[in-house]
Amino acid sequence: MRNGHTTSLLLFFFFFFFFFFLQLVFSELSPNQRTTMNQLYGLLLPNSQFSPPSPWNVTKDPNPCSWKGVTCTSNNSAITNLSLPFFSITSSDFLVSLCQIDTLEAVDLSNNHLSSIPDGFMTGCGKITGLKQLNISRSKLSGPLPTFNGFAKLESLDLSHNSLGGSIDLQLDGMVGLKSLNLGFNQFIGSVPINLGKSMVLEELGLSSNRFEGKFPEAIANYSHLTAIDLSLNGSIPGDLLSQSNLLSLDLSYNSLSGSIPANMSPTLVRLRLGNNQLNGTIPSSSFGSLQTLTYLELDNNSLSGPIPPELSSCKNLALLNLANNHLTGVLPVQLGVLSKLQELKLQFNNLFGEIPIQITQLQTLQKLNISWNSLYGSIPPSISSLQALTNLDLRCNNLSGSIPVSIGNLNFLIELQLGNNKLSGTIPLMPLTLQIALNLSSNLFEGPIPRTISKLIGLDVLDLSNNKFSGQIPDFLVEMTSLTQLVLSNNLLSGVIPKFLLFVTVDFYSVKGHCITDNSIHKSKLNLSNAMEAVSKPVNMMLKSEFCTYYKAVMPCGMSYCIKKLNWSCKAFQLLNPERFVQELMVLEYAYTMRVTPSGNVYSFGIVMLELLTGRPAISEGTELAKWVLTQTQLIHHNKWKEILDCRLLSDASRGVHDQMLSVLRIALGCIALSPDERPNAESLLDLLLDVTTI
Repeated sequence: MRNGHTTSLLLFFFFFFFFFFLQLVFSELSPNQRTTMNQLYGLLLPNSQFSPPSPWNVTKDPNPCSWKGVTCTSNNSAITNLSLPFFSITSSDFLVSLCQIDTLEAVDLSNNHLSSIPDGFMTGCGKITGLKQLNISRSKLSGPLPTFNGFAKLESLDLSHNSLGGSIDLQLDGMVGLKSLNLGFNQFIGSVPINLGKSMVLEELGLSSNRFEGKFPEAIANYSHLTAIDLSLNGSIPGDLLSQSNLLSLDLSYNSLSGSIPANMSPTLVRLRLGNNQLNGTIPSSSFGSLQTLTYLELDNNSLSGPIPPELSSCKNLALLNLANNHLTGVLPVQLGVLSKLQELKLQFNNLFGEIPIQITQLQTLQKLNISWNSLYGSIPPSISSLQALTNLDLRCNNLSGSIPVSIGNLNFLIELQLGNNKLSGTIPLMPLTLQIALNLSSNLFEGPIPRTISKLIGLDVLDLSNNKFSGQIPDFLVEMTSLTQLVLSNNLLSGVIPKFLLFVTVDFYSVKGHCITDNSIHKSKLNLSNAMEAVSKPVNMMLKSEFCTYYKAVMPCGMSYCIKKLNWSCKAFQLLNPERFVQELMVLEYAYTMRVTPSGNVYSFGIVMLELLTGRPAISEGTELAKWVLTQTQLIHHNKWKEILDCRLLSDASRGVHDQMLSVLRIALGCIALSPDERPNAESLLDLLLDVTTI
């Protein structure tokens, strides 16, 4: 019995290994596909000692199915997917060669350096019957859009974020299965294309950020399967565009659209973005009763008038409601209080009046509430403390009166509180200890000494108490606010000497009508108030503007240039900064005021890291910032001598090619630390610049 059992086991293992190895023998790639992959490997080999290494290593791993970005069938008999983003592909021959793999289903060549799509690619890949996805976005493609003949099964085409131009006529009309098309962020001209596939099965259309002209083509509405539309154009919105039965997302923001919002809307809508246009008329109230799935509604920066429709309360899934910067009138609908999923409510810069309804304070998930720059009156409801998820509250520039409710201190997640330009009075209660961005109580009716409870806001960045009737001395306990960078006290009844704050804290005490600070507290040597006021009055002196501040350039009588920082919410309070302080404040603008790491701030920080590596110096040494030192040196010496800035230890044994690369990186770093965030490269451009250096 035991021998029989042993024999059975041996037979089992024999057949197992037989079929296992048999599968391996018959599951290898075909010779043609192996040859093609070796060709592609050769095209990825570095063409100089400074080129990035190939992501593939045929010597270490000869099986292409295990290479990075390569997907094969389950038995490794055929290649189905090539996903090669950031592979530094520059050769058009690469595109032609990959079309020899006739089993491809998806090709992703995004974020490379391809300048054109050769005819050989269009001919070869057009014959691949199973190709469903093609992505060559974020490259350097230029020239006209090629004509897509064949591509019978292609469902998704993404050529966005390139420099393709010319008009779009019938280049895409032969495609029969296209469901997703993204040609956004190119330079196409002419009218918006309407020939987007004969079978009319398009579901997603992205044509934003091009140079199309003319009116919105009503023929787009004939694509009845569309679920997402993102366009850039002029004219009015066709009446039946929003009523497409399958429409989920429509983005027509940042155009020059005029006319009214169509009344008929698809009940399937999830996102509707019509902001930053020239739309007028009223918000169609009857449309929103059936929009049960609408989650994001953005109608801001238009010329819409009339009341806020109470019917918006039927959109039970609303998370974002942005109606800011219009001409809306009437009271805040109490019905909005039932939007239990609302996270952001933006109604600023309208003509709303009446009291803040208590029902608004029932929005338990609300994080940002902005109803500033309206004509609201009455008091701030004590039930405001019910908004336990609130992080940003902006009620400035209204006619609110009474005292600040004591319960406001219970908002345990609040980081910004804007109450300026109202008629508030009484005792200032203990504020939420979580405040970080700003506490603005300016231009109200507060009086008496500055309360000591304010000193507990140790994480606060900006404190504005200007244009009130605070009296007494500037209290020393304000020095305990260690995160404070700006204290605005102008136009009060304060007296005495300004306490000694940390070096990076600036205290504003100037005002149009003078000041009440004793003479020995004012720095007079180089600053001239009249020059500063004159500079602010001339837009030509504007250097930079953020949500909170505007910076102007002013020349003092001594000949020195200073920067004037003016708070946007106050027409009087401003401060004078020397150029070094202005550079420091740029980072405050991009991080502290927004409480988020911005892309331009990241680029600035990356530029500092590059400078540290190139120069061998720390970011700050003996009180001197590295960025300032490098900028000064590059201005003092000719660019042919810039290598004197570089770390001599790195240059001693380096070749001429390495020298050139370091200088190229230095130029990139200088772009990263540009004073204005708009002048810095974005992350995508920065990556391209650094990759280009490797070809030197």
